[in-house]
Amino acid sequence: MAKPEHERAEALHQQVARIDPGLVHGEDLARVRRERWSQPVRLAVLHHPVSPLPMTELGRYVGLVNAGQVKDRLMEKEFCLVLHGHAHTGWFGKEEWPGRHGGRMLWIASAPSLGSREVQEHHGFNDIEISREPHASEAKYSLTVRRYSREGGSWVERSRMECQPSAV
Repeated sequence: MAKPEHERAEALHQQVARIDPGLVHGEDLARVRRERWSQPVRLAVLHHPVSPLPMTELGRYVGLVNAGQVKDRLMEKEFCLVLHGHAHTGWFGKEEWPGRHGGRMLWIASAPSLGSREVQEHHGFNDIEISREPHASEAKYSLTVRRYSREGGSWVERSRMECQPSAV
C-alpha cells in the first residue's frame, strides 16, 4: 500500500476506533504482545464477542471489528479463555486455527445478563472454577465454566464447559 493510502487507512482506523466500541485498540494489542506472561492460566475479559454467536437478533456493533487480530494475539500469548458479555445471552464455544499456534484452543464463554428486560432467555451468570492437579510432576490445570440461570427462586446450573489451558 502506498504511503498516502496507508496514512488515510490509519486515519480512518483511528476514527472508527473512536466511534465503534467494538474494537480492541492497537495499543492494547501491542501491550499484550510486549507483556511477559508468567501465569500458566490466562483469561481475557472483553465486552464485545470475539466470535459470532448463534443469534436471531440483529444488533449494531455486535462483534469486534478486529476479532481475528485479537484472537490471533491471544492464541499467540497462550490465553485459554475469553469471557465476554454484550449479547446478553449465554453461549460456549472454542476455536482452533489449524496450522497456527501449535493446535492451541481458545475457549469462549458469553455471559447471560443479570438484569435486562430486553433478554429473551433466563437471567443468569457464568461461574469459573480453576483447578490444579496437586500431584502431577508438571502443574496441570483445568477450567470449568458453569452457566446458571434463575428458575423460580433458585439458581440452576444449565450447562457447563470444560477447558484445558494450552491443550494441544
